[in-house]
Amino acid sequence: MDRFGAELVGATETATGKPAANFAIANAQGSLGYSTTMAGPHSDLDEDGLANDAVKAVRIFATASRFETQS
Repeated sequence: MDRFGAELVGATETATGKPAANFAIANAQGSLGYSTTMAGPHSDLDEDGLANDAVKAVRIFATASRFETQS
């Protein structure tokens, strides 16, 4: 934020907000896409677990990104 100034805030919020919406719940578009893609070559992995892991990972990333853009 300090390096690029306020003009980066809107673009950063869009870049983190859109993916977060696609991973908001385990049966959302992004979560399902991730779990299906990962389960293909890794048949030993549970698709429900993968979808839930994706939700958690994107939530952590989006939260951290929002925090950093507000400082």
